Amino acid sequence: MFDMEKRKFYLSVIAFFLLSGCISNKYTFIESENFDTRVRYLVIHFTSQDTQESIRTLTENSLFPVSSHYLITDAGKVIQMVN
Repeated sequence: MFDMEKRKFYLSVIAFFLLSGCISNKYTFIESENFDTRVRYLVIHFTSQDTQESIRTLTENSLFPVSSHYLITDAGKVIQMVN
């Protein structure tokens, strides 16, 4: 009896992980003009700007261009900017 319960548990865990791989991630893609090479470092930082200003800073060409792969808003929305 214990072996059957254990088996059901493990099968449930395996099924969970297999099915969770089918879930699509919902994110927005906004291409950055400032992207030029492959990533060498992972940098995580906080911006004091609101979401729209952060998007402009990270995507529009400027005198001091910066780029980001992802921007995560205060609401938790993920915006992808480069591949």
